[in-house]
Amino acid sequence: MPVHYDGRLDTIPLGVDGEIFVPREKGATRLRLNLPAEDVLILYVGRFSHIDKMDLFPMLMAFKKAQERSAGQRVSLVLAGSDSVYKYASRVEQFAVDLGIASRVIVRTDLPDGDMPDYYSACDIFISPSDNIQETFGQSIIEAMSCGLPVICSDWDGYKELVEHNVNGYRVPTFWMQCDHKICDHASLGDSMMDHFYLGQSVSVDLEEMAIAMERLIGNKSLREEWGNNGRKRVLSLFDWPVVIRQYLDLWQELKQKATASGIAPRESSWYRPEFFQTFSHYPTRNLDSLSRVKTHGPSEFKWYSELADVINPALIEQIINTAMAGATIGELEQLATTNGTPLDSFRFHVMWLLKYQHLILL
Repeated sequence: MPVHYDGRLDTIPLGVDGEIFVPREKGATRLRLNLPAEDVLILYVGRFSHIDKMDLFPMLMAFKKAQERSAGQRVSLVLAGSDSVYKYASRVEQFAVDLGIASRVIVRTDLPDGDMPDYYSACDIFISPSDNIQETFGQSIIEAMSCGLPVICSDWDGYKELVEHNVNGYRVPTFWMQCDHKICDHASLGDSMMDHFYLGQSVSVDLEEMAIAMERLIGNKSLREEWGNNGRKRVLSLFDWPVVIRQYLDLWQELKQKATASGIAPRESSWYRPEFFQTFSHYPTRNLDSLSRVKTHGPSEFKWYSELADVINPALIEQIINTAMAGATIGELEQLATTNGTPLDSFRFHVMWLLKYQHLILL
């Protein structure tokens, strides 16, 4: 006999061990890890991968701004994570050299898992500006919160459920718009990781707001402590493993008497052509459209990853920059695409890339 089932979606988070990821005394921990004793330390933890994790270059640019505005305080940025696949850490170090901040950037790769609680405890601020659709939760964020760190993160998918803005951290606005038709058309034939990279390069995390968040926390120890304490309490109440496991047990008990079969509407689009923007468009703070206004801003020197050599058109970049000098809507800029015969997707990608690196700013 068929059982009626209306369908449901239960959400249970991942967890963290609140007895392992716990605040420790900073002085002795910094000494053991050979970290600067007196600096305000901002920590990033995660894979070194611009392909399937996040682009760290904008974060370095924001850190440079924040450091320059915090002249009365020594600040260092600690980057820790695995680097076994893409060897991205060396490119990050070179970018720090190019920005003139190499002496303030500490890179630690392929660390033992047992060292990570100490790295969190040794630092003062945690940062994770994700721009990639693979990011659905944010394990490092709850680990940092459990260790009593205030968090600066992008306002992006799962991060939104972890960090309470101005309570235990700062969520930096993110911006995106649809420019994915080309990779959707070829997704079944290409490298899915490069799809992630391409999409991430079209997501802008507000660089200026990131710098403001860093500057604010660098200069306010009491605020760091307040937000850190709030984060620790939030983890113990929502993400500590005993709390999470209890939710699974309760759900299993409830579903024991319920059928799992129901009529699900058939998928209208092909499995071979994903719709990235349609699927993940709820991730950013705001999706841009033709009425969004932008203006030329920032450095005139354009550098991009070598993987974008066949994607970025320098002549089109210059045209967009020149046209947006006095400000323009994206719709007005899109007339350049028509004039040049540039596919709209490709043109929008250029606009989003320029926003990502603050060559354009939103008005």
